[in-house]
Amino acid sequence: MKKGIFYTIFILLVLIASTLFDHNIISSVGWMASVICWVIVAIVFTNMTIKRT
Repeated sequence: MKKGIFYTIFILLVLIASTLFDHNIISSVGWMASVICWVIVAIVFTNMTIKRT
């Protein structure tokens, strides 16, 4: 039931990261944001997989 929320957050994070990269607004911050986004996504998917079992 919470999958929709996770997917929505994921899409928003991707859009924000892509926007930072497209506009070259402090590339270091954009890079860090993208890394953090991927870490959060990995944690979320790991938790979802564990809960399924």
